Amino acid sequence: MVAAQNNVNRVITFYSYKGGVGRSMAMANIGVLLAKWGYKTLLIDWDLEAPGIENYFKEHLNVADVQQKNGLIDLLTLKQKAAEIIVADLDWKNFITTIRPDKNTSFDLITAGKRDESYFNNVRQFDYNIFYAESDGGQYIEDLREYWLSKYDFILIDGRTGLTDSSGICSIHMPDILVLLFTPNDQSFNGIKEVAQKAINGQKQIVYDRFRLRVLPVPCRIENAETLLLDEWMKKIYTEC
Repeated sequence: MVAAQNNVNRVITFYSYKGGVGRSMAMANIGVLLAKWGYKTLLIDWDLEAPGIENYFKEHLNVADVQQKNGLIDLLTLKQKAAEIIVADLDWKNFITTIRPDKNTSFDLITAGKRDESYFNNVRQFDYNIFYAESDGGQYIEDLREYWLSKYDFILIDGRTGLTDSSGICSIHMPDILVLLFTPNDQSFNGIKEVAQKAINGQKQIVYDRFRLRVLPVPCRIENAETLLLDEWMKKIYTEC
């Protein structure tokens, strides 16, 4: 078993300015690779408005059963109902699904939440401003982060597309590394540059200790034969990011 030696660069958020770039699939594949390499790995579906990371592993689990387990939105709303929560004392087996793609590989998954008739209503009604201001949400998120870091070598987060309160937590509060996936056009590239700058500036304002946020832009949907296009965008990333 390979073990990460410190807390640096272990929380990685995958973000895309627009959909359709393969963000969730990229995170799922990297999660499997890390697990195969012997790292204890946790995947978190933080795309609450379009959940479904569990579907990438349907050959290795019962999707319907997993979708009836509690997940991220249930963790967040739990804090709104309780004045104080000791994260380590939560019944984590109700939130975590272990996936075994082969007999020598396993990793854990926290889905977006229990997919019952109240799921989307819970997501729509969840107010991040109230969560932070009235429920000490910032400290709760930090407690979750620290607990996960105590249990895993890597935490991979599938963040929400676009500029939302949810994606702000994923891009500012949570990560050590922000992976920005984009299609090779100026609109998407300028979009991820804006997100990167907001995340870097935002992380400087939070009260919790962090090393400097690392940002990794990744151009997507470029065919293997389009080497000149890839070279052009890699040069653009190098000079502008």
